[in-house]
Amino acid sequence: MTERIKEKVRELSFETFVPTLKTTYEGKVNGKSVVRTANKLLTFNYVFVRGEQRAIEEELKGITRLHLIYKRPGVSKGKSYGNFIRTPMVITDREMDMFIKTVSLYQNGAPIVDISERELQKGDVVRVTGGPFAGVEGVLVTQKGKEGGKVVVNISHLVSVTTVDIEPQYIQVVKFSNENKHIYRKMDAFLPKVKAMIGKRSGGICLAEEERVELQKFLNSYAEAETGTLNSAAKLKTLVFMAYIALGMDDYAARCYRLLREEILPKIKGERVKVLIEEQLQMYQELLG
Repeated sequence: MTERIKEKVRELSFETFVPTLKTTYEGKVNGKSVVRTANKLLTFNYVFVRGEQRAIEEELKGITRLHLIYKRPGVSKGKSYGNFIRTPMVITDREMDMFIKTVSLYQNGAPIVDISERELQKGDVVRVTGGPFAGVEGVLVTQKGKEGGKVVVNISHLVSVTTVDIEPQYIQVVKFSNENKHIYRKMDAFLPKVKAMIGKRSGGICLAEEERVELQKFLNSYAEAETGTLNSAAKLKTLVFMAYIALGMDDYAARCYRLLREEILPKIKGERVKVLIEEQLQMYQELLG
């Protein structure tokens, strides 16, 4: 941005956000080494403006090098240009808050990444629940064989910024990607473990501390997650129900029991999932005596 454009942005009557980072570098003055700081533009000349569309368009008329970014050509509500209608790109307050929070946590440069819509579709939507990035939501980009990873905060495909690596205990899945089948592997691996733990509780045997930690980690990560199909959602909710039982979280287990019996089971057509739900409902009744 030229100094003239920077001055025009500062004069706008709207709330604006120009992501910049303070960078430190060494220089020399009269032969002496000095440390200087400078503002580095972060997002390739994007200025984020918050306000009413018509008022923004009116105010931008006098600034020749500052203009709205529009969605791809198509028919939608907006201003007509030639043979198609253009709609300004809109960013939600929620998206903007996530972006500002993520950027603000970096002191010496935020990792702006070039990531395609296709790549974003492959990742799970997650929420960070602990650490400095707590509350940030985005798409999880993880290395093979690892549970944690970087969370990509994407702003309407204009710009994406990633967090540092987030530990798995701080990652809560909001929605599993339809493109990724790892949810099925996770559920299949967890089922025999939680069955064995319920068996211990039925026999009056206390769970080991590591078993309780594993159950709690599963609940923290997946208890509220959405999945792509009714069958997978039903199976996941059944596993959550079983984890509550094994941990002795009776109030949560009772609510899950009613949900599975009254709302989910009548809709299930897949025989394997239906049998699993019925088995666990019966087991729960027997456990209660």
